[in-house]
Amino acid sequence: MLFRKKFLFLALIFITGSAGFIALRNTGTTEHPVQMMSSGLGEPDNTLLTHRIIMTDQNYGLTSGEEVQAALSNTQFVLSKITKQCSSSRNTGQFLQCANNILGEHFSYQETALATEGYSRGISDCDLNVYLLLDAARLLNRQINIVYAPGHAFIAYTDENGQPQFWETIEPDNHGQPAELWTSGYAKTLHPFFYTPQPENKIEKIYQLYISDKLPENERIHLLSALHETLQDNPLYLSAYYGNKKDITPKDISHLLYLLQSDTYSFDKKITTARYFNNNKSYQRAETLLNSIPEHQCDIKCLEEKAKYSIKHKIFYYIINNSNYETEHAIKGAVESIWINILMLLAFTSILIIFLCRKEIAEKYNNYHRGRIHHIMRK
Repeated sequence: MLFRKKFLFLALIFITGSAGFIALRNTGTTEHPVQMMSSGLGEPDNTLLTHRIIMTDQNYGLTSGEEVQAALSNTQFVLSKITKQCSSSRNTGQFLQCANNILGEHFSYQETALATEGYSRGISDCDLNVYLLLDAARLLNRQINIVYAPGHAFIAYTDENGQPQFWETIEPDNHGQPAELWTSGYAKTLHPFFYTPQPENKIEKIYQLYISDKLPENERIHLLSALHETLQDNPLYLSAYYGNKKDITPKDISHLLYLLQSDTYSFDKKITTARYFNNNKSYQRAETLLNSIPEHQCDIKCLEEKAKYSIKHKIFYYIINNSNYETEHAIKGAVESIWINILMLLAFTSILIIFLCRKEIAEKYNNYHRGRIHHIMRK
């Protein structure tokens, strides 16, 4: 009987651990189905930035016909609503609040790798919001510009008094508000590209950089070569260029370290440099660089390099490869939560086993005691 209970205890430990691993595999980003916001068929309008970007996804074979149709239709539907309801806005600030409110009613916030993927599913992130609001502004003769920050995009405009203003599109709840640039949500960096309003003709080139890692290697290298002339000094381009360069030389590393003096928030450059150090067994230098990347920004490429010198990160790298988690921070949070639940279950199981064992021992003792009394009485 005691053996069976010990076996049960070990089985529960195994089942609990397995459940924890399954939870790690199955938890992550929320999946959204393709949805049409109106019955109208989506036809591409080349005057719209959003539509040109959607067609970029299609031209590179990164999306389906169903997604393209839904994305074109949904953006056209929301733009139509904005032009009808926000045309009477007295100034650009009021227009942005009106337009962003409508955007937030139809698109919920979620980071997405491809514009078509987001627009076709009723989700959007900072970049997708800005693209759509740029189209809306042009349709209503409002002048706004995109502004890039490390890992983020928002809007700049000039108010009626000639003063520069900034607009955040994703807060609160994707409905928009004046940007609070002094807060931690806006990473500080010295590179002049960031926090400077950019022209629209640069947006499509930068979007191509964003999707370049989705392309086959030959197409990716060809695209980066084509973008070199217009973006050769752009920090986002340089991150992609060095990230895809096969043979990194000591001269390249010197240049990357120089670039990181001004582009301090460039995690891609840090990962590329750390990879070189790891390959040359300079693990401490690699660790110093990678530790400067916040855990919520440490993605699969970052964890791949950390795994080369850390057993813990080997486990994290395995998890991120076999789950929907996207960052070290997300994995750590999930692991901590699951282990708390496992420990609570094990504690409850231990108490139950102890109770059952004590009950069995008491029964055996009573049976033994009664047997002895019966034996003495027979004598």
